[in-house]
Amino acid sequence: MSSFLEVLPSLLLPTVVGCIWGLSTPLLREGSKGVSAVNRREHDTRGKDHPNNDNTNIIGNLGTQVGNTFREVSFLLFRWQYIVPFLMNQGASIAYLYCLSLHDLSIIVPLVNCLNFICTFLGDVVIGNTTLSFQSCTGIFLILTGLLLCTGMQE
Repeated sequence: MSSFLEVLPSLLLPTVVGCIWGLSTPLLREGSKGVSAVNRREHDTRGKDHPNNDNTNIIGNLGTQVGNTFREVSFLLFRWQYIVPFLMNQGASIAYLYCLSLHDLSIIVPLVNCLNFICTFLGDVVIGNTTLSFQSCTGIFLILTGLLLCTGMQE
């Protein structure tokens, strides 16, 4: 029992990383809503006779693609609903790399990925994108069982 208590603090950071990654995914999805409408509005305001609407104008199409990308990135950069989860996700990525340098890959990678998957699902349930069902609870149970089997055999 003392070996489990010794290992527990070292698994705290990977657990937090998996949860942050999992919870940031549905928040990023929610924060990016409306980005596809940015380019549709620009296309609608130019009209059909605009030179960049001609498919044969390669330079114009390239300029349109660059402009579209710039508008999409600008839209996302100025939305706190997207930036906050994005920064959380990137901070968790840095912490994940730190965890990989400290621990065995065969324990950290399955732990973080399983928690990421479960927390993504639970985040979607909280936001309302999906519902909790018997099948999903069974899937979570099987994922956790597989995690315990894989990491428990590492002795």
